Amino acid sequence: MLKLENISVYGADNNFLSYVKRMNKEELRFIKEKRLENFAQLEKMILEKEEVPFYFINLYNLTKKYIIKEHMIDKEATCIYESSNLKNINERDLEVTEEKNFVKDLILNSVIDDSWRVTYLDIENLNIRTLRFFLEHITPKGENSLVLFPRIGNKTINNVIKALEFYEKQIVRQSKESHLSGTNLFTLNKEAKQKIVEKEIFDYVEYFLSLDNDFIWGRRSANANNLLEECLRSEKRWSIINRNRLIETLSNYMTLKELESGAIENHILDRFILEKSPSKSVK
Repeated sequence: MLKLENISVYGADNNFLSYVKRMNKEELRFIKEKRLENFAQLEKMILEKEEVPFYFINLYNLTKKYIIKEHMIDKEATCIYESSNLKNINERDLEVTEEKNFVKDLILNSVIDDSWRVTYLDIENLNIRTLRFFLEHITPKGENSLVLFPRIGNKTINNVIKALEFYEKQIVRQSKESHLSGTNLFTLNKEAKQKIVEKEIFDYVEYFLSLDNDFIWGRRSANANNLLEECLRSEKRWSIINRNRLIETLSNYMTLKELESGAIENHILDRFILEKSPSKSVK
């Protein structure tokens, strides 16, 4: 069942701008000082007669009326994303890792491209901990609260979740590598990994070109193949950008142990390609 704790206070003003002004610095400061995240916390403060600005009392009343009127309290919060993939990770490691890595570290845009995408521009500087907050909450209208950002819709959110799950698998792999407590697992052994990838990048690209599967970051096409070849053989601006982005991505999503054992021989690179759907036989 949908609960007030599912509904984020952030962006709630977007739903009721006919009745309340947009949050200003004072309202945002109150949220920060009180660590106010959801409407269950706000309700508790009001019921316990804490000092709450009238703005938030009004916003709380509007939200309560809306969700009752729309029967949202009876609905399942199906658009909330919660993951248990990292439940066995050391708590201190996870805290540091989620704080220090960002949406821009996820594989959301095409790694090999000849243009600049803006779809995720407004969320790319959110750290992973903050991204999870938005994915785990909804707006008073029942949408995942990540839609509060420009250009983010349901399809985009699904892409973010897939990229986040891919990231989580890498964090699990990295956690099994030797490290000190409180380590940023995502960047663990980064320099050593990049050296190997830089040395092997020509062989990696040749391996990718020998396959005709789509990549996890985009569909395979003649243009994609050309860009992949050019990133090694050309010194044009976009070729250099693509080469650096490819090295960075491959380094980020393999472990040092995997790279040292042989990413091609052990099919570690297959992580970055999609399996083909089985073709239907014609009878």
